[in-house]
Amino acid sequence: MGRQTVLALCKFNTYPFKENEYHRVELLNRAPYGPMRFLSARETDSDYSGFTSVIVFQREHEGPLTIETPILEVFVTGDAAYNIHAQLHGQKENRPVVHDLMFNLLARAAEMQPGQWQLLRVAIVALKDDLFVGRLFFGDAATGTVCWDCDCRPSDGVYLSLRTQCPIYVARSVWEEAAAPLRLSKVHMLAVKDDLMAKEQQQQQHEQMQASQHQTQAQGGASGAATAAMKSNSGCKGASAGGGGASSSSPYDFTAIKLDDIEDIKLLKRELAIALQEEDYAAAARLRDHPYMQLYRRIEAFRLLGRASDAEALQRELATMITRNNAGVA
Repeated sequence: MGRQTVLALCKFNTYPFKENEYHRVELLNRAPYGPMRFLSARETDSDYSGFTSVIVFQREHEGPLTIETPILEVFVTGDAAYNIHAQLHGQKENRPVVHDLMFNLLARAAEMQPGQWQLLRVAIVALKDDLFVGRLFFGDAATGTVCWDCDCRPSDGVYLSLRTQCPIYVARSVWEEAAAPLRLSKVHMLAVKDDLMAKEQQQQQHEQMQASQHQTQAQGGASGAATAAMKSNSGCKGASAGGGGASSSSPYDFTAIKLDDIEDIKLLKRELAIALQEEDYAAAARLRDHPYMQLYRRIEAFRLLGRASDAEALQRELATMITRNNAGVA
């Protein structure tokens, strides 16, 4: 008796997507707010000790940025945060990370079946229990027909959007619930805090420089008086050189390597120094904004302001972050 093969053809019902119910958004590429900002453990409500960041979105064609411009902040942690940062700054890992694997699999599938596996759009479709729900829509790029879709974390969707250059959408209902004016955002609060800290640093540096100049002048005056007295007593003639000034590295020189710097920080400083020497300012900006260097600058700021306990806490956080990351790529 022959065996009959029955083919069951199942129709996939795609997630309902009406473009007029969504805002098309883009990353807010405007320092010091975005597109992405790393946070220290003290700046979050989480005990997570790895990478924590906030990605900032604004609606397309929003116009000039003001403190009243509505933005949407999406918090990202772990490998997703680091990998998005690397993608934004053109960094390449020696070994493929999980997001690279995900993209490579989708790219290969799209080559084999271009009408079904091309990523057409990424969307944040809902907000449930303070968590954003993302969705990936796949199909035929030539016709715009969606063949299938699936849930995703918004962070994974952002990474794939950066790799494929596909658009990102946010449901209007989500935007109305979660978006807020820039002046009420986390990134604006941190920017104001950093600005105040920078002004304190500048004031303290100015006071230190003035004190150093006064001390040098006093030492020079005392040295000159002693020299004049010696000449007078010995009967020597002619001019003599006075006291010289001492040079010291600026607290803002983040290329100067210190003995107690962590090896990863030393490496970043060397690379930053080379980039500046070669006038490769794009690379210098990328190195300056590296997550490790962001924390390091805050540590140095606390030290300069005499806030040793804050500096030590961030130093431990930086060491933990580096250890966890190095263990993950070993």
